[in-house]
Amino acid sequence: MSGPLSSLASLTNLQVLYVDNNRFNGSVDWLRNFTKLSLVSLKNNLFTGPLPLLQSSQMLSIDFGNCSFTGSVPSSYASMGSLITLHLSGNKLHGPLPDIFENMTFLRQFQLQNNQFSSSLPESLTKCKSLVYFDVSNNSISGTLPNFKKLKKLEYFLVSHNKLTGTIPKNMLVNETNETEARLIGLDLSNNSFSGYISDFLSIDLNLTNLEYLNLNGNLFSGPVVIPMVDNSTLQKLRTVVLSQNCFTSIKSMDPFCSARNLTLLHMGVLYRTSKGKLSVCKGKKSYFELPYNFGNINTFSCLFESERSLTTLILTGLGLEGKIPLISNTSKINKLLLNFNQLTGIIISFHCTYNTHSFHHSFIHLFIHRYPSLRVSTIWKIYKFFN
Repeated sequence: MSGPLSSLASLTNLQVLYVDNNRFNGSVDWLRNFTKLSLVSLKNNLFTGPLPLLQSSQMLSIDFGNCSFTGSVPSSYASMGSLITLHLSGNKLHGPLPDIFENMTFLRQFQLQNNQFSSSLPESLTKCKSLVYFDVSNNSISGTLPNFKKLKKLEYFLVSHNKLTGTIPKNMLVNETNETEARLIGLDLSNNSFSGYISDFLSIDLNLTNLEYLNLNGNLFSGPVVIPMVDNSTLQKLRTVVLSQNCFTSIKSMDPFCSARNLTLLHMGVLYRTSKGKLSVCKGKKSYFELPYNFGNINTFSCLFESERSLTTLILTGLGLEGKIPLISNTSKINKLLLNFNQLTGIIISFHCTYNTHSFHHSFIHLFIHRYPSLRVSTIWKIYKFFN
């Protein structure tokens, strides 16, 4: 269905309005007269203009995602003390986030990703004690994080691709009843300028039983890589870990990664910050191609090459790793392997290869060894044939 919806303007007694996934367009400012509305979803349409000035005190859910709304968030939304869901992602909204969250103690889902919001996160967000899902990714939000310590129900905290700085507040992500356990399922802090140690916000004794996704890429985190692991069963739900482009100096222990048997993607490549080909903020390095601190022997990572693992993507570029590359069994699930800019030796021959289609059992393996960053499929094939 398409066209404007102004024909509904007279239905002011409506309590529920769902018109999502159509091609409706035009303004919806007439919604300001719908004072009994409690559930409204306009998502995935072509609506334009400012967000409607909703004034219903009974509002429970607002979903205006993926339209073309412009302007800022109306201050009238501050009166919606019963609101559970606020979804405004995928629009053209801009300006500072208004301080409207003081009374939103029931708010569980807050999604503003893929807009153009700027300034800092309002302090009143810390009043949203029921918050479970928080996503403001892909904006221009700056400043430091408010003290979210009281948000003990958080399961998803997604703030990637902003301009946030400072450290992550200690104990921000712990359970409301047990401060040694986190409800956290997804944490994405990538592409900001956060600093400090991982252990500042993921303390070593924290139980991350529910964690599935961890992305710290593109920040200023420093010190050793430390992932909390209470016991071998702690990280069984973990699927994705991205630690690249930070200022880490070492990996304290591989045990957490070895015990995470369902891990499918591990990106540790280039564990130092880069900018336009040069290291811009991490001390001691002057060139993108200069090897960073020595992260030891490749054998430290040998558990990641075991055939019974779920790992499909392994990126260990620029870690200064030494030693012979472990044999990769032809039953391994790895289909993307990046080892460039290390000091590795040896030959990888333990995988199935079909030369005429340039496809491998490992369908997208990049086999870059120190000094041979442009090693071609045809060369690998010749080596393979020589030994078989």
